[in-house]
Amino acid sequence: MLVREGMRIICRNFSCRTGEIDIVAFDPDAGAVVFAEVKTRNSAEYGLPCEFVGKEKQRRLRLTAEYYLLRNPGLRRCPLRMDIVEILQTDKGLFGRHIRNAF
Repeated sequence: MLVREGMRIICRNFSCRTGEIDIVAFDPDAGAVVFAEVKTRNSAEYGLPCEFVGKEKQRRLRLTAEYYLLRNPGLRRCPLRMDIVEILQTDKGLFGRHIRNAF
């Protein structure tokens, strides 16, 4: 989904003691480094996938992004963005949505 939107994937599944970031990408249109959390659910019965990224998960994602930037100092000059990619499986197939600046 992100690649179709013109983004370049820098890293997948970056992890450290503070947590994991599913995708680190560069958005050339915004000139921004994007840290994306991917959430998948088989049903919306208990809520949309994006609703499962709570305050604690957001805090851990921010800490992990800060650590990623410490290890990749060349990216610190770029604007940063936290996105969510949600994927919902329905009886009609897969539904995907990219939420920019999610938190």
